[in-house]
Order: sequence, then C-alpha cells, then structure tokens
Amino acid sequence: MPYMFNNALFKAEGAFLDWAVIARKNKDRYAGNSRYTLQLRWMLSSKLGMPTEPFTVWRRFRGLQHPSTQVDFRTETTIWLFNHTIVTWNEGPMVELSVDVTAPANGGTVYAYSGSPVMSCAVAIHEVAAGNSTIILKGSHIDGLVASEGLQITAIQGIAQEKLNGEDAGWKPYELVGLPVPQHEWNGIGNHAIDQGMIGALVPPQDAALQRLERGAPQVGWAKTLPTGEPAPVWSLPKFPELVLKEIRRDVLDSMKPVLQNPPDRQNGILMDVHLPPPQNSSGKQMSGAGKTTKVAPLPALLIAGGSDPCLALALGFGTAYPAEPSGSVRDRLDPGNSLHYDYMITARWEMGLDGQSAVPYEIAALVPSPDYPLDPPVPANLKTDLMGFLRPLASDNDWRSSVKVSWDRPADMELFRPRTFAFVRKSLVPDEPVIPLMNERMSGGYRHPIINYAVADPPPPDWMQVAGVDREWQIPSATGSRSLRHGICQQDIWGQWSGWGTVDSSVMQPEVDDVRIVTAALQAHYVDAADPICKNSSLTIEFLWDWRIRRPEKIVFAGRLYAAAHHGDPPPDWSVPLGLQRTIGGADGPLDIHFIGDAPSAAGAAIVGLSEDGEQIVGFGPQQGDGARRYRLVLSNFDLNFSLGGHIGLALWAMGQERIAPKRLGSWSKDPSIITVSDPRPPIVEIPVVTLASLPDAAGECHARLSWTAASGNAAGYYIYESTETKLLVANGRSEPDQAATLSDRLAEIQQLFDANPSRQEFTRRNDRPIMATSTDVTLPKGSTAIHLFVIIAVNAGQVESEWPSGAEPHKQLTAIAAPRIMKPAPPMLEVQPVLDDNVDPPVYRAEIKVISRPGPRVRKVELFRVRVDDAARELGTMGPAIASIADTGGGWTVTKEEDSPNIENVTGKDSPAGSWKRVWYRAAAWCDADPQRGYLQGRSLASEAAWIVVPPQNPPDLSAVSSAWSGEGASGDVILKWTSSAPIHKTPLGHHTLQVQANVRKGASLIDIMSPLAALPDSKPLAGSGVWADQASPNPYAYFALIRRPSETDAVDVRIQMTDPLGRMSERLVQIAPGSILPPPLITGLKVTKRILPPGIVLEWKSNAPTDDTGFGPYMLSLTAIPATLLRPIKVTKRLSDIPTGRPGLIIGRGTSMQLFRNGNTYTAFCSVPVKQFSVVLTSPDGRTDQKTIEVR
Repeated sequence: MPYMFNNALFKAEGAFLDWAVIARKNKDRYAGNSRYTLQLRWMLSSKLGMPTEPFTVWRRFRGLQHPSTQVDFRTETTIWLFNHTIVTWNEGPMVELSVDVTAPANGGTVYAYSGSPVMSCAVAIHEVAAGNSTIILKGSHIDGLVASEGLQITAIQGIAQEKLNGEDAGWKPYELVGLPVPQHEWNGIGNHAIDQGMIGALVPPQDAALQRLERGAPQVGWAKTLPTGEPAPVWSLPKFPELVLKEIRRDVLDSMKPVLQNPPDRQNGILMDVHLPPPQNSSGKQMSGAGKTTKVAPLPALLIAGGSDPCLALALGFGTAYPAEPSGSVRDRLDPGNSLHYDYMITARWEMGLDGQSAVPYEIAALVPSPDYPLDPPVPANLKTDLMGFLRPLASDNDWRSSVKVSWDRPADMELFRPRTFAFVRKSLVPDEPVIPLMNERMSGGYRHPIINYAVADPPPPDWMQVAGVDREWQIPSATGSRSLRHGICQQDIWGQWSGWGTVDSSVMQPEVDDVRIVTAALQAHYVDAADPICKNSSLTIEFLWDWRIRRPEKIVFAGRLYAAAHHGDPPPDWSVPLGLQRTIGGADGPLDIHFIGDAPSAAGAAIVGLSEDGEQIVGFGPQQGDGARRYRLVLSNFDLNFSLGGHIGLALWAMGQERIAPKRLGSWSKDPSIITVSDPRPPIVEIPVVTLASLPDAAGECHARLSWTAASGNAAGYYIYESTETKLLVANGRSEPDQAATLSDRLAEIQQLFDANPSRQEFTRRNDRPIMATSTDVTLPKGSTAIHLFVIIAVNAGQVESEWPSGAEPHKQLTAIAAPRIMKPAPPMLEVQPVLDDNVDPPVYRAEIKVISRPGPRVRKVELFRVRVDDAARELGTMGPAIASIADTGGGWTVTKEEDSPNIENVTGKDSPAGSWKRVWYRAAAWCDADPQRGYLQGRSLASEAAWIVVPPQNPPDLSAVSSAWSGEGASGDVILKWTSSAPIHKTPLGHHTLQVQANVRKGASLIDIMSPLAALPDSKPLAGSGVWADQASPNPYAYFALIRRPSETDAVDVRIQMTDPLGRMSERLVQIAPGSILPPPLITGLKVTKRILPPGIVLEWKSNAPTDDTGFGPYMLSLTAIPATLLRPIKVTKRLSDIPTGRPGLIIGRGTSMQLFRNGNTYTAFCSVPVKQFSVVLTSPDGRTDQKTIEVR
C-alpha cells in the first residue's frame, strides 16, 4: 500500500563507507575484516511517540525499470544567496536527479535541498568540474537545487518520490529493526518483543542488536597522534554484549518500559523522577545534603542517544548496516548480490494509531536511494580557551586546581556532514605529561563522547556561534606556579567517521597568596594613674583567619600606624604601609612576625590562642579549630598610648601571609587597612574620701594596720597617737549611731564635716604613754569592730610640749581613718552538666553543655570552672588544678546572664570541648564577689559546687587498623592469621562495653567464624582447634587482635568481615578477602639482562624480583644461579637464601678465588662473574615449592 512521506516527522539517511580510506585519512593502517559497509540511519519526531513494533527496512533492486522522467524545471538567480541559482519544478519531491550542467573554468557546486534553499537543508552536494558534465544527486526528499554562481543547468532527469511509493515499485522487506528489549520481560508491551533481524533469519531483539553492531560498528577511530605529534589516547569500541545486555538496559530500557505502555502521542511528555546527588569534587567528597530530585523525559533522551552515537544508533534500532562492494565497474553491472545496488525504505507503524485507540494503523516511511560516500566531518576550527575559575586544593599544600572551557566554531547545521559528538583530550606541556582523555568511560568500555547540541536558545547567547567542552579540573604545580596545556578536539559524525584533531594551547598561573583576614581588632588602653595621660602597657587584641584548606602558613606579619584622632573612627593621615607595628605614636618599632611550627603559632611578646570556627571557644591549635579557615586571637602588650595628644588614638592595621610550601611565596599587604580607635579610658578625677582597711583578723580576732606620718620639723622628740571612733564623734555632735548600710566613704565624709565644724579633743584618747620616736607604728583594732577608727598624730618636744591640735579651715586632713575589712563569700553555685552532640561541624562532635546558677546571697561577679578526668582528683576543689575558665562577661563561647541594670551574674551557660574519651569528665564551679573598698569588702570565693560528671565520647567511631595476613607458622599450609589493632578500651566504660564481631565464611560455603563479644570477654590465646578470634590484652595501646582462619582447603577463598562497635552504636568495619591458594607471593624473575664490563673484567647479570627477603614463616625464598662457562670449565652454581645475599653492588676489587659474586639492592639483584660465560640460568623457589626460571644467552 502507499506510504506517507514526511521529512519533518520521519527521515532517513544512508552512506557507503570504505574503512581503509578512512584509516588512511587518519594516517593509520586498516586492520578490520569488513572494509566496505553500507550504513542506514533514521530518526522520527518525538511527538509521534515510539512505533508499536520494530521498524521495517525494505529494499528494491536498482536493476528494475527506473521510473525516471524529464523534469520541467525553472531557475532563479538571487542576491540573498550570493548570486546562486535556485532550481525548482512542479513534479513534487524527487529522490534522485541526473543533472546536465555546464561549469566555468573554476568549476562550481550544486546541492539538493529539502524544504528551504539553504545549506542547513542540503541533502546532497556535488562538486562540478569545468566544462559539460552530468552529475547524480540523491536524497530521500529533494525539493530543489542550488547552483553556485556561473553554473548553467541544461537538463534534469529525475525519479519522483511518488514513483517509489507503491506495490509496483519492487519493494521487498529486508530486515526488522527495533529496541533491544529482553524478550521475556517485554511480552505484551506493543510488539516490541517480537523477533528481529534479517527477514528469513529472525532472532530475539537483543541478538539482532548484536548482529547490527557486528556489521556496522565503526572500525576506525580518531587519529592516533595530535597534529603536534603527541600520541592520542587509544580509541576503542564498547564491548557489544555489555552495551546491549547491561548498559542500554540500565540507562534506557528500564525507564522506557513504563513510557511505552502509554498512548504514543502522550509518550513525549512523560517525565520520570531521577535522584540528583549532591555535587562532588574529584576526590569523591560530596557536598552536605541529601541531593535533589529532577525530571527526565525518557523518550527524547532515547532519541538523542539514537541520533548521535553510531553504536547506540545501531543498538537502539535507529540504524543498521550491510556489507557492500565499492562503486566502479562492479556497480555499473548492478549486481543483485551487492547491497549498494539497492534503494532502501524504512517504515514505522503504530498499530492503533497515534492515540492508541484507532482501528486504523498509522504508518509513515522514509526513502534512502542507493547511498554514496559521505562527506568527511570538518576539523574543529578557531579553537580558543577561557579560564572558568580556580578550585582550591583538595588538601592543605596540595596544588591549586583550575577549570577551562575550550570553544570552537559551531559546525554548519547540515545533515550531510553535521558532526554529532566529539572527543576531548588534554596534554600538559609544562610539566610534560601524556595526553589524557577528558571523557567519561562507559560501562561497556570505550568512552561516552559528548554530544554537540545544535539547538540555539532564543534569544541566542553571545557565543552561539561556538560549541564548547569544559576541562573540569586540572592541577597547577605549586613548585612552578603555572601549567601550560594543549587541548585537542576531534568530531564524529553519525556513521562513526572522525575528523582530524584541532588543538589549542594555553597557560595558567596559580592564584596569589591568600589574604590574611582580620576579623576583629581592638586596642585596650590600661591606666594606673588617672592623672597620667600615658596609658602604659596597653594592649592590642587581633582575631584573624588563615585558610588552612589552601596552604599552611610559614608566617603572618602585621604592620600598623598609630595616630592621634580628633574623633572616633577618623582615618589615618598616611595610608602607606609602615615598616613595622608602632607601639607608640611616631615609634620606629619592627613588624609583628607570627611564625608557625606545625599547627602552633608564636610571636615574640604576644599571647596567641586558637578559637573555634564561630570564635566563641578557645580550643587547641590544629583540627580542633575546624576544617576550613582557622581563627586565632592574639594579644600584644607594651603599647604606650599618649592621650595628651587628643581624646582618641587610632591604629591602621595591615596583614600579610607567607606560604610554608616551597617556594614560600609572600603575599600582599591588606588592600585596605583595618581602622581601630580607642578612646581615653581615664575617668575625670573626683576626690573621694578613702578609709584605710586593716588586715584580716588574726587568730585572736584582731585586725592590724600600720600608721605612718611625715617627720615633724624643728625640735620634735617623739609622737603621741590619739584615737577615737566614728561612734564617739557622732554622739558628741548629736548624731545617731553609724548607718552600717552606708559606704565607708560616705560615713567618713560625714565625720570629716563634723570634725571641721567642731575639732574637739575630748572624744580622743592618747594610746601611748611614752612618745614614739619613729614615724610609723602598728595599731590594733578590737575584735568584732565595725566602726571607723580615727587617729591624730601629735608631735612632742623634749619638755613634753605637744604640737597644736588640728584646727583651721580643714582640720580633717590630719585625721587618719582605719576600719576592719570583711570578706563576702557567695553561696556555692549550682552546676548542671550534660553531653550534647554538636552537628554544626562536620563531622559532628560531642561537647559538654554547662550551666552555672548563682544562689541568693552576696552578688556574684565572676565564675570559675574546674575540670579533671581523674576520679579521685575530683573529690576536692584543691586537687582539680587551675580553673579551665574564669568567666565574668559573655565571650569565648560563654553566655553570661546578669541581673537587670547590674553587673551581678545570675547564670553562665556555654559549651566545653574536652578531647573525646571514654573516661568520666568531672566538673566543679566556684563563684567570686568583687572587692568593694568603699564598703570595706574584700574579694571572696564561694565553696565549690557539687561535682558533676559526664562522658564526652570520641568524635569518631572506634579506630580499626588495616588487616594484615600471614601464614600461621604451624598447621596446614592453608591456615591464615589475620591481625589488626584498635585503641578502643577493652574494659567496660561508663557508657558500656565495646564489642567486636567477626564473621568468616568460605565463599559459597561453610561459616568458619561467627562471633560477637565484648572486648573484655575475648580469649587471650588462639584456639587449639578450629578457627577463632583472640586479643592480646597485655599489648600496649593500641591493642592487638587476631583471627585464625583454618581453611578446609588451601584452594578455598574466604570472605572475612570485622566490625568494632562502641557503646553509642557507632561502627568501624574492615572487609578482607583471602584469595584461594597460598598467601605467599609467587616467585617472579623480571628484567633479566647481561652486560660486559672491562674494569674489572667480567660479566654482570641483573634481574628484578619482588619476592620477600625475610623468612615468611614457611621458610625462605631460595635463589639458584648457574653460569655455564664459555670454556671447558665446569658450570658455576650458587644457591642462597635471599636474606643471605649481601646488599651493595660489585666494586673494582674482586675477592681472590671468587668467580661468582651476588649482591642485592632493594628488589634488584646483580651477579658478577669474573670468567667468560655463555649462558646464565636463574631459578627462584618459594617456600611452598613454586618456581620461576629464566635463562639468558651471553653474546
């Protein structure tokens, strides 16, 4: 019946390939077994859906009557086609044209088109020589011709498409081609599971796909060398059974199966959920998160694969191939046995229409007239590279990595020679490295070649005229700091032809040294005397970051300029980087150099601590600081800040880093300095009366103080001390008892006012009977006194005449006030401690969450936290060592909650990060009050809180070393001892036992070991019979564990699983496979060679062997060396253990009477023979009797 032809919905192409010619173009020799191949390809529009049965390939012999007719054509020359001539007709689409043409001296070109008269629609093209000639153009659907300027078309004979559409055209079914489905699983899904293949020899679909691949897969790959001479990677085909039976099934058919159970016209829009894992780097480390789900349309994906890759086109049923003979005289005879002498037609059938419900099938066809040679795919042109960016090193001090995009001109969108895929390679020029492929390996072998996408977005991007491949990652050597590259691109068409290589060179430098990032910086102005404008020994605190993921630092340098500022935040007057870090304004101090040894930084005169990633906790230097940028806090003293120059002092601070890795590059100073300002911290001076505090009470409860005075001038012979009390003066002046709630300063001020108004002597009593000759003395305050004691010093001469009693405007200035101090102790605080898992870091770590709550009573200004891991040391605060934290304000990882509008502490919360361990961590806390001189209070510490303990487990699961294997040293030769170590505690921890599980099974056989036991319960010696596990608990940590595997037969393979589980259920695992046969390495001799030596005269024999030199437990490896002299002398034979062969090489002096010497240097062995030898024989024997023998002739 007639078929419908619609080139927009279903089209086909054909080509005749001579693989030997293709190989010669690539400067290669053809080594295939089917030189000539006729190839067919077809493709349908996705909106049709898949046919419900395999495609049918028809053919008709060209020896039948040709329905060729004269074509009544017309011509039109157009300016928009560069004066080319468009040839059209009214007879409808043609499939073959015989064109008489006259060409000028320079010849020309004629191409046939389908649709529009543009090159992208060309279906056939022919070069025309000068003069008169007849050319043949063939295509499945030809609507017209385009002739280049100067050509004259004189006559056209054509075969109309409709003439080949009918039963009388001579078409016969030749092959069924469809999806390579597993037949038993696809029964009932359309007719896809029916047999396929050559008519009369049908086979299951997967077998038919393999037949098509055997007939038509490419036999020649890309050129073996780049144009610049470097060897290209080896091209290879996929393994056909793996491709059809596994890869296509997994990647295509499993997703198409549900799609094809829908009506055809709905199949194009069906989407499938596909899990998209998080991105990962080249080392396999994925970003955090569970990934995402994306949508994929299986049918368009199938059509893209079948329309781009020659092997997939054949395997998926969108192409086939047949053996053929070349054109020439054989073709002219139209041999029915030659596939090239046939026209072809491919038909697709939808049994129940496109909607899946019609009673009339839908059928469509595409024609392929007898194919000609295809055009060569173009060599990539105008290649260029663009740096896409840098990737940080995979580990500290590793090489920087970079990504580059390689672009080239987009090939013309012409079916005739449009490349479908490309190959992408890289050659490192400096340093010199081999060419490597930049394509993924496919499951079945060979490479997955990237597809050239001819679809252009609307509006088109700026680079739409180019296509590109991305070299995702390559390393820039740190030593040189640069890499020079050469990238190669070649293109492949749908037939499997490869273009020549195009190359482009580029060079990339590694990034500059990373910046030192100053997080915060602050000047702290410290003063002693508010009257002194110079704040001496002030300090600078800097928190800074260095990214250890990129480079370890050799040193970090800070420079800074101090300057007087009129306002807070004023910029420096000079923005240039100074020579050092000034400690005084205008100073000439040197820079601050921070040197790193290992993880630890140090700087002269500075204190440096490590901080957690969030900067809230002080941690040890190294990994505890986090996996990325490590944070540090530096405190530098010895700043003298002179506020006589202004009320503010600014500091402009710059930083610079130096890498530790050679060549120790030095970075640049900060682009912009950090501006720090500190204001004058000195309070205005206000005179406040101060009461001198005596000592704390002695054993008798009395307090003591020292009275001192200035010696009187003149004739003073001694001094009398007069004493009174606050109470006496108040009562004498009509006032009430002292207000104990008032401060000592307020109470003293009241007394001074009363004494100035009435400096009465009556309330004072002289303390000493005789004059005191010195200018100081001790005074004692009575037990339990809470009053202020007042003293007046009166001088006396030799005649006992006293100096005047205080009087005048300010007699109080001659009063000395002393009071007994008091110690205020807060109540013991409450302490709460619990372990928490901090999952804000990767990997998560356990920390101690701590809360300290103050109790009612004296107000708390500071909390001290103590920690110890020894149980007995936690019994008392005094045995717990110094406090691990002294907390007064929020910071350093601690949060302090204070009373409203007060500095008094209500509670302290935070996290402590002791190193992980299975031992208890004990905590206690103590609270402190501040001293209050105006009230007579001294600073006091509370009693300790109750002790609290937790267990902070290690960060990681229990460690489990690699497992070593050896012969047991006794018993059967198949016996194997496995050994591993772990530092996991053997005995029960506060959280429970660690357990060990070992399973050993003969592969596909019996279980030899199946044990799960706490570590403490394991035996301490190996089993007397059978297989088993034991521990050497007497060994130092890490502890050693053993498993004895007694294999039933030495030829048995055994799989062993070892699991160590901690009390939290975290597990570490090792899998061991014991291969069949002896565990001893085979005796192998390689690289045997002979050289003759003049001095000393003799013959040197060298070879290599990786056989163990130490005793294996079975016994030693034995070497037997025999030299056959060239004369009639008897053979010289040496037999030694490998361990007995001395190390070194033969020198100039040979021992007397020694005709053969042996030496060992690593795995290289040397024999020196001082007599002429015609043959050497080397035999290496393993302890189990296996041998390797090599013989070499001396020429």
